[in-house]
Amino acid sequence: MRREFIRTLTAELAAVHDYNAGRDWRGQRSIQTYVYETFEEDLFARVLEEAIGDPATAEEGMRLRFYYQDSGITQGSSHPGTTVSFPLVTLAREIRRLLALPVPFALRLPEVLAAIPSSRFTYKLDPGNLFWHEQSNALKGDAIVMAWDGKRPEVADWIGREVSRRLLATGSILDGLRERVSENLVRWPEKFQFPSPWDAATPEISRLLFINEYESAMGARRVQEIRSGSPALRVRTGASIPLQKSEGNFWRLLHPLDLAVYERSKSFAHLLVPDGDAGEEAQLAFDDLRYRDSPTPGKRGVCFAKVRDEIVDRSAGQIRGLVLDVTCGQGCPPFVEGDRAVLHPRFTDFTAPRYISRLLSLDAQPKDPFIRLLRDPQGFATPVTEADEVVADAEVLAHRRGGFTPSQARAFRQVLTDRLTLVWGPPGTGKTHFLATTLLSLIKASMMHGKPIRVGVTAFTHAAIENLLVKVHDSVDEFGLVAALPIYKLRSVKTTRGQRILEVLPHDRADTVIGYPSLLLGGTVHSFDRLAKVLPSLDLLVVDEARR
Repeated sequence: MRREFIRTLTAELAAVHDYNAGRDWRGQRSIQTYVYETFEEDLFARVLEEAIGDPATAEEGMRLRFYYQDSGITQGSSHPGTTVSFPLVTLAREIRRLLALPVPFALRLPEVLAAIPSSRFTYKLDPGNLFWHEQSNALKGDAIVMAWDGKRPEVADWIGREVSRRLLATGSILDGLRERVSENLVRWPEKFQFPSPWDAATPEISRLLFINEYESAMGARRVQEIRSGSPALRVRTGASIPLQKSEGNFWRLLHPLDLAVYERSKSFAHLLVPDGDAGEEAQLAFDDLRYRDSPTPGKRGVCFAKVRDEIVDRSAGQIRGLVLDVTCGQGCPPFVEGDRAVLHPRFTDFTAPRYISRLLSLDAQPKDPFIRLLRDPQGFATPVTEADEVVADAEVLAHRRGGFTPSQARAFRQVLTDRLTLVWGPPGTGKTHFLATTLLSLIKASMMHGKPIRVGVTAFTHAAIENLLVKVHDSVDEFGLVAALPIYKLRSVKTTRGQRILEVLPHDRADTVIGYPSLLLGGTVHSFDRLAKVLPSLDLLVVDEARR
């Protein structure tokens, strides 16, 4: 039965894939797949896994898995080269998100069908005791047990008719749901095609390419789900902010926003659209993933906005206004004083395209150390030949500054002697203190023996990079390195404390500091990549928040 299901589904999708091939966009067809409950979503994923493991359906199963993507596909050796934003929609999840129904929490098909009937496809489903649980949509196993031994073949027909009834009921619910939330339905499913695999020779690189694109697609999906909620709820939670344009770049909030609520949405980039139905439709239709790294919104009928400053009423704890830099696309004329607009969250990912380019260049270099790290982390973490006197003095220096816990001491020793060390600990366990003390002890010990040392600090966020640099800066006096250790942040400083303490080093001035006997540089991966010609290697690289 599983083989028949996999082959039938593959054939249905392949027919649309073949139909779309060679046709222009307007002539192509879309497909949207639905399940009703989350357990069906899990069951569907398990069926695809089993199909891949079955030689008779492995090819069809992999082709389906490339389309019905989830994080589990990373375990394979080949990965889809494009992401599919909504390959499988779970209706019960969308009903809970979009509607408040006078039915039990279980959202059983019969009750939901009665609550949101379709005007075009009326259907009634009577839940009988043979197939239905009181608080679940799962099919009871009684009939399956009756049919299992083959003594009652008619029961198999009963099961088939029950499944058909449930499919018809689900179709009616889908139509009824569309009727009730039609104002939020402004995008069609994507034109269907089976994704092709990444053209990567190295399985590990293929996996990273897929993870990069999948995480970006899921990030865009989460932001789009925030924007598609009830307008009243979005305003109340600060996800959508109604504004009125004042002079220059100043915008007045039409509803003062609690400062704590605003802080939760502060990290987003933003869309700015005119207040009203046209603006709401434009923001709902906006394709975040397509424009994730674009500085302009093209012909989307929206504007991009960046918050430059906030006007805060500290006594009331409220945001009263915003200072915005606004870039409008075609079809969205510039705002003038008095215009009303709504600020919405926007997904951005300026690093994903850079990662793709870098990973593909690494794929062409199979002997690159990074490939070896991915394939054999333990083999990569070979001992390093650090001078015994440097190791001994570094341990003495660390001990004098308060020492480490036993686990930190083991990690410190490994940093001094191994090529690769992974340091893990939950929040509050002293990771930043450990890293700062480790860096300063090793730098000081190296300088005591006349050994030049260049250290890099990178992370997923500017805040993490600058937090560690500031911690090191605050501790240099304890190690007698106030004037002996230059500390720079490459290109720019983002955090308030970092701006008071850290010195910025532009990329084009990096060659002026490379010859220093000791040096601590902090920057993004992209910044260090920019320095590859003048700084081809470091003596020590710290990657903070590496789990991200």
